[in-house]
Amino acid sequence: MNGALATTLIGITGGGLLTLHALFFRMIFTRLDRVYDLAMDQGKRLARIEAKLEIDPPAEAA
Repeated sequence: MNGALATTLIGITGGGLLTLHALFFRMIFTRLDRVYDLAMDQGKRLARIEAKLEIDPPAEAA
């Protein structure tokens, strides 16, 4: 009976840790996607502003 109890507790603890890691990675990747989308939106906005002002970034940099 002791062996069965120990095995059950180890299984429950292991399952909980795996679930915790899965949720953590999901949270991290969700935040990374949001940051990437935000950078893309700002890049598009900057491109529209440059087009409106008729700025040529590579020429300005040189």
